[in-house]
Amino acid sequence: GDEILAMPSGKTTTVERIVSFDGDLEEAFTPQAVTLTLGDEIDVSRGDMLVRPNNVPRRERLFEAMIVWMHDTPLVEGRSYVLKVGTQSVPAEVRHVRYRFDMNQLHRAEPNQIDGLPGLGLNEVGRLLFEASRSLLFDPYKKNRATGNFVVIDRVSNVTVGAGMILDRSAGGVAADKELLEAS
Repeated sequence: GDEILAMPSGKTTTVERIVSFDGDLEEAFTPQAVTLTLGDEIDVSRGDMLVRPNNVPRRERLFEAMIVWMHDTPLVEGRSYVLKVGTQSVPAEVRHVRYRFDMNQLHRAEPNQIDGLPGLGLNEVGRLLFEASRSLLFDPYKKNRATGNFVVIDRVSNVTVGAGMILDRSAGGVAADKELLEAS
């Protein structure tokens, strides 16, 4: 009977049945495997989200994140990777390496220079600005860790090279980033 909103389509419907291997359920929780029968026929695909209408995730291409780099080949500003956020996989470019976090000093530091470009080396943590090739559905990690974390995958080798948390940024901050990127 709950009303739900399918994202990104924006179509609303209700839950008619929750079906499990053991039969119909009144309610379901993570990590149960269930099938939902909806009140209306709407298209829901892998990577889409079903949410409450008053709890809609953000839908953006540009976002800021803290990441840990886990590969010998360094992360470099301008390079493209695949981000896996929940069940969504999307190509994304590192648009700006804001800073590297110096774990010894517990303070922000300038990013490394790798072939003249800002970047991160193995086991380094940094704050980055990503631009995805299409809008992603997410919540800031602080609000919902399940929809606010991601892994970074190398596009050529398909190896996981990093992991991150999406930060909560005000619309004004992201708008300023868009202006900065358009000017470059």
